[in-house]
Amino acid sequence: MARQSSLLRETYELEFTLREIEPRIWRRVAVRNNHSLAVLHDIIQNVMGWKDCHLHEFEIDGQVYTARYPELEHWEERKVRNERRAYLRDVLSGKGSRFSYLYDQGDYWQHDIAVVKVSQVKTPEELERYPLCLAGERACPPEDVGGSSGYAEMLEALSDPAHEEHESYIDWLGHPFDPEFFDMKAVNSLLRSIR
Repeated sequence: MARQSSLLRETYELEFTLREIEPRIWRRVAVRNNHSLAVLHDIIQNVMGWKDCHLHEFEIDGQVYTARYPELEHWEERKVRNERRAYLRDVLSGKGSRFSYLYDQGDYWQHDIAVVKVSQVKTPEELERYPLCLAGERACPPEDVGGSSGYAEMLEALSDPAHEEHESYIDWLGHPFDPEFFDMKAVNSLLRSIR
C-alpha cells in the first residue's frame, strides 16, 4: 500500500522538443503522473503555444493514443487507444522514457518528448502546484504556417522588409512576431486552469 501511495505522489519532468526546427524550440514541464494523455495534450497545447485547432496523437512504444475523432480514418484498423483512459504512470516506464506527439497532420508538427526526471512530493497538497512550466526557449510557430518549411519561409520574409512576401505575412499574422520570445510566466498562468 505504501508503494501505491507514493506512486500517487510522483511527478515527471518532461522535455518537449519540436522536430525539424533550428535553433531548437523546447519546453520543460513538471506534471503529475496521474494525468491522462488527454490532459497532457492540453498541457502541450498551452506550453508550446498551439491553439488546439487540429487533430493530434501520441505514440508510445508503438501504440497510438488519441481522442476519438469520428473523421479519423481506419480508427479500428490502427488499433488506436483512447487517450482519456491512458495515464502517464501506466504508459510510461519512468525516467528515460521517450515518446512522440503529433499535432496537425497537415503541417505535421512532430514533438519528441522525454521523461528527464521523476520526483516524489511529500504531501498531496504539493501536487496542486502541477503542471508547472520550468523552462523553455523560442516562440512556437503560428498555426497553419505550412510546417517547418513554411515556418522557415515566413521567418525569412519577416526578417527582410524588401522581401515580396514581407507585408503579406505581417497582415496574415495580425500582430508582431518575435521567434526568440518565450513568456514562461504567461504559460504558467495558462496552466493554472489545468490544475
